[in-house]
Amino acid sequence: FASSGDEELKEISEHIVEVLYACQNSETGYLAAIDESHYERIENGNTSGTWVPWYSMHKIFTGLISAYELTGNKLALTVASRLGDWVYSRTSEWTEEMQAVVLNVEYGGMNDCLYQLYKHTKDEKHLSAAHSFDEMTLFESLYKGEDILNGKHANTTIPKIIGALNRYTVTGEEYYLQVAANFWEIVVNNHSYITGGNSEWEHFGESGVLDAERTNCNCETCNTYNMLKLTRLLFTITGE
Repeated sequence: FASSGDEELKEISEHIVEVLYACQNSETGYLAAIDESHYERIENGNTSGTWVPWYSMHKIFTGLISAYELTGNKLALTVASRLGDWVYSRTSEWTEEMQAVVLNVEYGGMNDCLYQLYKHTKDEKHLSAAHSFDEMTLFESLYKGEDILNGKHANTTIPKIIGALNRYTVTGEEYYLQVAANFWEIVVNNHSYITGGNSEWEHFGESGVLDAERTNCNCETCNTYNMLKLTRLLFTITGE
């Protein structure tokens, strides 16, 4: 709709948001097509019977926030804000050990979308919830310029860095900008094929070893898409 101005697309978007609002738990703010118990399983380190619920939750948030930003749909922001309150209610109860368990499972760009939400709501709960998904051990290595990507799941890792960069945009903390800039340099110079894509079976390989890692499962589209998002945001900040 933002590109075409097609009102029919806007109406469909509005309808989807209205139905999501109708489905949202009015007391807790929870909204997803799976039972809330799936999140408890992840927190307890048991992925049996579930997969990546936080990864899926990221997509719900991103769609709602985009609906607000691109079409002006205030109900979408309301739904996202209430859902953000639900995330905070969970993350505020995490111990450091539980946080580490949760962050060991693919969670998409939960930090990214919650920082986006905070930009609009200015609700400190949403800022706190976002920071709960900042993987500081990973960030610290990248801040030092260390290439520790070998064996890491690329489509899990890239959105985490977009989230770090979004934290910079809302807090101005230079640390997070440096994390993102260093990561970009490492991926582009050490892990990218001549086509611009990266990864083999969604995973980063050994630094600088690319030709030996050519199969029919290189350069997953998700990774390329997320690297473009990261690159665009870096460029708008640095102008480089």
